[in-house]
Amino acid sequence: MAGAHGAEDGPGVNAVMQTADSLAIGRAEQARCDATLAGDHAALDALLSDDLLFVHSSGYVHDKAAYLAFLAEAVRTLRIHRPAPPTCKPVGNAVLVSGPIDQTLERRADGSRVEVRAHTTQVWTTTGNRWRLLHQHSTRRAD
Repeated sequence: MAGAHGAEDGPGVNAVMQTADSLAIGRAEQARCDATLAGDHAALDALLSDDLLFVHSSGYVHDKAAYLAFLAEAVRTLRIHRPAPPTCKPVGNAVLVSGPIDQTLERRADGSRVEVRAHTTQVWTTTGNRWRLLHQHSTRRAD
């Protein structure tokens, strides 16, 4: 990341903060994925903002309570894989995270499986030193 006067300035404070934030958000996102795979809704509850808006690639839109209910009642996540690392960009007091994600889901009603190849954009915000997911929007990737 270039300093205010150009690339010759070196990384500077903003790059160090971006790296620290990126690492912290990476840990939070891994914890979110682990909790999703384990069906640990209490852990998910702690990682999700109370103001969560979650837009699925299928078109479903959930707030926090509806998203947690959707996971408990409608689908079980069997696999989450990021084929490439997401990018992180600080925006005000939040960090915008964007990248590809592959998932295997199982419908609880009939056991059928759904393969998802998506691109996600997330907004993570911090309260104190805890990062929480405020927004996620997924769209299917082109084949």
